[in-house]
Amino acid sequence: MSDDRKPYWRHPHAALLEAAALAASLDGEPDWSIWTLIPKATLHEAVALSCNIDPDRVEFTTVGDCESQPLKYKSRMKIALAHVGKGGSLKSEGMFSHTDQIVKLNDFAEWADRIGFSLPDEFPRQPLEQLPIQTKSWPWGEHETELLKHLAAAADRFWRLYDPTDNTTAPTNEQVSTWLQKEKGVAKRRAEVMASILRPDGLPTGPRK
Repeated sequence: MSDDRKPYWRHPHAALLEAAALAASLDGEPDWSIWTLIPKATLHEAVALSCNIDPDRVEFTTVGDCESQPLKYKSRMKIALAHVGKGGSLKSEGMFSHTDQIVKLNDFAEWADRIGFSLPDEFPRQPLEQLPIQTKSWPWGEHETELLKHLAAAADRFWRLYDPTDNTTAPTNEQVSTWLQKEKGVAKRRAEVMASILRPDGLPTGPRK
């Protein structure tokens, strides 16, 4: 007798995720030795990872439907859904459903940096030196100093995906300045000046709307 049942759909990373679940620590953290090798994930997985939670340990339904979901995960998922997809500041590459679109973890990390989400140190991201600088040549030509390198790096990290029609995609001066101080060792006053230099003319400095 023929079997007309449809084949069971299996997540493309199922084997890896099963191994990660087995190896994950009891406190529910992801197995980063697995996730650092995975370039793409569903939005649910990316948000869970951003909270340092193993995605398999979070029951995924629709936002607000599951009381067992950690509050941090629920709030970040709600924000991510408001930004992901066509016309949003978080790029997606397809979807299993409206609430679980596919994103590159590098893109998610850049978006998270811009809106102020903290990420685990292990969260997959493209090394800064490999990121393409959109500006083909700076006005000072071949002249370069360490501070100019830091300025270029900050411009690429925080302003590369800025949408002039949407002020919410702009980082705050504080975010840029803090990153320059912590990641590049720039003195506080210099970092504040550099953040102001990078900010587009006419863009309000107050709360983003």
